[in-house]
Amino acid sequence: MQTFHTTLREALLITAAAVLLALAYAGITQKGLFLRPEPLSVSSESDVLAPPETISIEEAEELFASGKAVFIDTRDEFSYREGHIRGAIHMSLDELPQKVETLRALAAEKILVPYCNGTRCHSSMEFGDRLAVAGISEVKIFFGGWEEWTASRLPTEKSAP
Repeated sequence: MQTFHTTLREALLITAAAVLLALAYAGITQKGLFLRPEPLSVSSESDVLAPPETISIEEAEELFASGKAVFIDTRDEFSYREGHIRGAIHMSLDELPQKVETLRALAAEKILVPYCNGTRCHSSMEFGDRLAVAGISEVKIFFGGWEEWTASRLPTEKSAP
């Protein structure tokens, strides 16, 4: 019984040390719990727009066929390479602050349509909200995303690794 208690105490001490080291690492690198997202530039509070509207599969297909939209895949890069809406560009939430001016220029000519996996994934919603905060109004979120697009057998493509 003494050996069990000693082993348990040592295991708890090792676990506590590991947790403290992980928290220290996350704090120093500003990752994980201590992640500080870069703010998007907004000229004034009055420039913040209402959240973008979500669109149906029919509306997404119509925008795709018209060529009036740029689809933005907000999933991870591996998923994007494995398959995405034909012509879509990949951009994660982390990349958005550095590329907001590029997207602002793109939105002057096209409607930006962020999407992710589908209704269980919310990165497209957050992406759209951040675009609104940055003052970009030409945004429509395709919340049905990749799941709905592929279920409807609409055009897709893969990217080379």
